[in-house]
Amino acid sequence: RASPWRIGGVGAPLFLEAGERRIALWASTTAVAGAWRLSGDLEGELRSKREGTRIVARLGDEHVRGRVFADGGTLLVHTGERTYALRLAEPPSMSAHVAASGQANGRVESPMPGRVVRVAVTPGQEVEPHQLLVVLEAMKMEHRIEASLAAHVRAVLVREGEIVAGGAPLVELR
Repeated sequence: RASPWRIGGVGAPLFLEAGERRIALWASTTAVAGAWRLSGDLEGELRSKREGTRIVARLGDEHVRGRVFADGGTLLVHTGERTYALRLAEPPSMSAHVAASGQANGRVESPMPGRVVRVAVTPGQEVEPHQLLVVLEAMKMEHRIEASLAAHVRAVLVREGEIVAGGAPLVELR
């Protein structure tokens, strides 16, 4: 369903567990009702239609028909040939995401979908730990994206007013 705080239908994070497999996705709405653009562990356009407890879904060449039942926090999808058990997985912590994106490869990524309201640095600039890089508006709040270490701004990858998905690169540091 559409959520009023999702800006322009941009990337809703979705983490699923199917048995031992963990599936990380970003699902963005499209102009077509019942269609989602998926990126992450699965790529492509997902089209689905619910008819009571029945579901018809297609992702690329895969076409699934079945019945969906909720069992606590698990969704059971029975296709006749197979039963899929899906449950929402716990998302990674914000601090883990920021640490991984800010230090591992020098790329600072958006922790969530939102709109860039301010870019506070320019390429070539030196920054100190906790210095403001970007202000992101998401969920009706402004979020400060700061440098996690002293670095040189190699590139600014967004502009003010731009809508970004969660995980989108904002700034490159070295």
